[in-house]
Amino acid sequence: MSRARGGRWNSGFWAGFAGTMLSPMTAMAQGYYAKVASSAFVAGTISQITGGKFANGAFSGAFRFMFNDAAHKAAEWAKSKIGSTEYQRWDSHPETVGRLENFLKKFGFGNSNKCNAFVYDALNAGGVPPGRMLNNRIPVALEWAAKVFIISSYAVVNNPNVFNLQVGDIISNGTHVGIYYPLPDGRPGTISASAIAQEVVHNDWGFRAGEGPITVRRLVK
Repeated sequence: MSRARGGRWNSGFWAGFAGTMLSPMTAMAQGYYAKVASSAFVAGTISQITGGKFANGAFSGAFRFMFNDAAHKAAEWAKSKIGSTEYQRWDSHPETVGRLENFLKKFGFGNSNKCNAFVYDALNAGGVPPGRMLNNRIPVALEWAAKVFIISSYAVVNNPNVFNLQVGDIISNGTHVGIYYPLPDGRPGTISASAIAQEVVHNDWGFRAGEGPITVRRLVK
């Protein structure tokens, strides 16, 4: 395969061998910083074997782990909230806006769907919250879906499909937004704050027949 792609079979073989032998080091590493260091070492070693510089590979490996880890942390936080009623329509939330919302906050209530607040809290828990929009707002579902809007740290995934989705991706159709997390049976699914159930749910929203197109965004460097 390496030769077919124009590379040297020898370097491709040893890179694959090194990846197979060294990758378990990251899984076995204890603690966050040990995992970052292990990822850097593995990527640096593979880079050097394939003719690159160890330092460049190590740097890329460390950052790749940190960003993947942030997305997974966000997804696991979202998973921990399944069944929670903290994001009901009438609950107050510091990041929701609007005239009626602000008025009702004085009495300890709110009146807006909280799917975007849930996503923001999940990404914040992961360590990389999305950038602020106009008037210092957090992104709403429409902005997550509309590709014309730039959301800092989260880029649109081109040509998304069930084979290239990643845990922690942001899924939106313009009226609702959630976190991608496969269902227990392996089918694609999302975790979101449902305005219908009035609780955090894990279901196949975003992937049902007839629902229309979705936009997928992903944490980027």
